[in-house]
Amino acid sequence: MKRCLLKNPTRKSLFLQNASHGPCDSPLERGGGVCLALGFVANTPLLGLSLAYLTHPDYAFADRPSLLRKEGEENKEKNRPNFSPSFGTREGAGGESTGDADITTVFRTLKNNQLRDHASSGQPFKFLKLAAMTSRGEQKILKTFFLLIALLLCCCLAQAQDLNARVKILTPKIQVSNKRVFSTLETAMKDFLNGRKWAADAIAPNERISCNFVLNITSWDGGSNFSGELQVQSSRPVYNSSYTSTLLNVNDRDVDFSYTEGQTIDFSDQNFQNNLSSVMAFYAYVIVGLDYDSFSRYGGSQYFAQAQTVVTNAQTASFKGWKAFDSNLNRYWLSENLNNKLYNGLRSFIYDYHRNGLDMMANNAVLARKSISAILPQLTQVDRKRIGSYFPLAFFTAKDDEFVSIFSKAFGPEKAQAMNILLQADPSNGNKYETLK
Repeated sequence: MKRCLLKNPTRKSLFLQNASHGPCDSPLERGGGVCLALGFVANTPLLGLSLAYLTHPDYAFADRPSLLRKEGEENKEKNRPNFSPSFGTREGAGGESTGDADITTVFRTLKNNQLRDHASSGQPFKFLKLAAMTSRGEQKILKTFFLLIALLLCCCLAQAQDLNARVKILTPKIQVSNKRVFSTLETAMKDFLNGRKWAADAIAPNERISCNFVLNITSWDGGSNFSGELQVQSSRPVYNSSYTSTLLNVNDRDVDFSYTEGQTIDFSDQNFQNNLSSVMAFYAYVIVGLDYDSFSRYGGSQYFAQAQTVVTNAQTASFKGWKAFDSNLNRYWLSENLNNKLYNGLRSFIYDYHRNGLDMMANNAVLARKSISAILPQLTQVDRKRIGSYFPLAFFTAKDDEFVSIFSKAFGPEKAQAMNILLQADPSNGNKYETLK
């Protein structure tokens, strides 16, 4: 007997497709096998089994005649009704035909959790064999049942997270014995950030954007009003290495909001609902936008525009951080800079720096560093357009240590040239760059 092997490295198990007539000769069998494999790859065995049955209910990925024959022999020995290999008939103890199988028998099997047990015990084909031993009419019912399961699970899988956000609430200045409200707030913020769809594209679980939200509560009235500072950081992986490069590192000092324990944090792109959700949504869009910019030139434009929409909706609110006159370094100005064409040069630098520089380090560190050196002079022109702008400041805050690390391995003129350019472009971090001497 020939076998077609489907191997899932995640589960480290083999699933065999039996076919006496050849290895996966039927297109339906091949399609069903793919569905089964995809279900297990997606860590959803029931989805794979459902799709497999829907694709090929007759064979159900097993050597159906031999399996049913074996089942029939076992049942006859026990002197109880059994199914013959032919669909639509059932034999009694004496062998006479009793007509179509009773559908209640099938659903009683479901009720007794036999199907679930077979799937969880690594016997998916025995699971599918149960579905094969029904009449054509019953198959339609089962097919509808499995279709509903598949659609439901597909909808659940579609709700993939875009962010891998870690949230931490700090309360060093809050002197109360019961701090349960802060734990629920931390959980609510984490669920809000990780449970929503921020990017237009489907992001795989292993591609979620890593970020940190650290909220330091500085005051609380004992009720629902809070004030604090929010530290937001995000990073992206560097190709073919375990290193992650920081993209955003900002400290928002104007975070005032209302929250009641157990409250659902609501947000809408159409209007301002509450300050906490708007602040988190704003930074979520900025994080996604910067991540896209680092992989595709100007790829984050639509997300910076969405961050701008959050700012616009918040203009009617009384909370600080959303208006131009509140501060020179707030959410309003970060959004304005990210959407301003004056800073397209910096955004273009972010792409070249990551894709043509950092992502090439694992293959050829010397060549990658030279690529970064070639574009480094562009940074000297950025802040000259608007002295003290927020976007350039946030960029250098995220990258200053990384620049030092990269060029500390350079030699002679290359290191000296990099130090001089960085001192000119980012004098506020001059002490760090002088270590390159």
